[in-house]
Amino acid sequence: MKYLIVLMLFLQANSCHQRELAKTEATENTEETKTKMALAQLHDIWALSAIEGSPIELASYPSGVATLEIYLQEKSISGFSGCNQYAAPITEMTDKEISFGNVVATKKYCPSVNERIFFQSLEKVNKYRMEKLELILFEDSTEVLRFKKVD
Repeated sequence: MKYLIVLMLFLQANSCHQRELAKTEATENTEETKTKMALAQLHDIWALSAIEGSPIELASYPSGVATLEIYLQEKSISGFSGCNQYAAPITEMTDKEISFGNVVATKKYCPSVNERIFFQSLEKVNKYRMEKLELILFEDSTEVLRFKKVD
């Protein structure tokens, strides 16, 4: 009888442990799912709408507004600066943080576009936030670049 009671207590304790493990695993899966969903929203084409909080002037981009395309699988970005094509690796990527490596670009001369500020801003980025159809890139808590989703 004593053995039966000890066995029942052991089984009950083991059952509680298994339930706790299942809860922990479900919580981790939920967080992982949220992260994957947040990252999936990044994988798109974005058109520049503001630099350092100031809306861009379309007249400053006679060849077309700057764009950003994010490739999650390849961990890279590319786009058009308003003058040149560019690309950079993604060096960090979470559901709230993103960083880019050195930007490389073609070397076409465009006197009316100041792409240097755009490239410097990209290299400062370390965080992001999505608001509806906008992607906002930050250096810490300071907004650096703002993009609108392109269909």
